[in-house]
Amino acid sequence: RWRFNLATGAVREEPLDDVASDFPRVHEGLTGSATRYVYSARFDASRRDATPWIDAVVKYDLAMGSSEAHPWGRGRYGGEAVFVPRTVARSEDDGYLMTFVWDEREQRSELVILDALDLTQRPVARVILPQRVPFGFHGMWTASDAIR
Repeated sequence: RWRFNLATGAVREEPLDDVASDFPRVHEGLTGSATRYVYSARFDASRRDATPWIDAVVKYDLAMGSSEAHPWGRGRYGGEAVFVPRTVARSEDDGYLMTFVWDEREQRSELVILDALDLTQRPVARVILPQRVPFGFHGMWTASDAIR
């Protein structure tokens, strides 16, 4: 985590975890502001090739210094998770995480939707897709009323 003091220009770097992860995301409505939660893609440490095999999404609670993960399962690899706030959210993490997951065994992609309040639960939805979505596909969520 990098912390920037805009008044002094000082920058502080500190580790969140000793697990390899990347593609951090926050509630996009809070971009540029202090946030409590960060969602990151965890890399499968057992895979040693150039592809970033993402085996879980991790939710970091910066206030508590804790984390919880939602692993995709054996032979299943996800992408960068996008946070989608509930229409009437009660907290910063009240919403959903959405990402594409590739199942090597079934040879298919899914859109997986998780409840961001508790990543230890089963997915809210799994949508089987008619074709594969390649790794590296990035996305964002924009509410329909935000499009002009």
